[in-house]
Amino acid sequence: MSLLKKNHRGFTLMELVVVIAIFIIITAVVLANAPQFRENANLDLISQEVSLHIRGAQVYGLGTRFVEGSDYDAFGVHFSTAEETDGGPLANKYQFYLYGSIGGGVGLEANLVESYRLSGGSFEIFELSVDGNPVNQLSILFQRPETKAKFFHSGSNSECSSCNEAKIVIKSIREDKEKTITVRRSGQIIVGN
Repeated sequence: MSLLKKNHRGFTLMELVVVIAIFIIITAVVLANAPQFRENANLDLISQEVSLHIRGAQVYGLGTRFVEGSDYDAFGVHFSTAEETDGGPLANKYQFYLYGSIGGGVGLEANLVESYRLSGGSFEIFELSVDGNPVNQLSILFQRPETKAKFFHSGSNSECSSCNEAKIVIKSIREDKEKTITVRRSGQIIVGN
């Protein structure tokens, strides 16, 4: 029997160092992109949340019947790009509200059903537009029996009957990224870049 017989099991030190170095590089790349990934995921989540609240107004407006003296026969969502104010539940660039309406009028503070705030503090309603034209305020109303969206903008109490779509742009303040929510007159709601 030979005493020179070698046992070649396991890894060499050099192989282990190479594997650990590759693992460290991959970990560094993943950790470096984590804040950006989180911000993008939050922007997606907030945009979807805003679109769900618009969809909620649509469901309430199309599924509610007018009951004399007590219930609303239409529901809408009101947005604004105004700076934040201290004066109650007004819409501004950090919050918007769901309102009820009797007779299809535009939502006022007196008809407030629920107010929503963009969470996280690093997102804002950056831009509102109707048919590509920028506006400061936007109300989207849904009323039975019509399934179409009605658009009211810049504080007007009369419907823009020739308008075909409204856009709400949500912006991340930290990352300078945007998501656009498009509401078409047909009632279709689209969230995109």
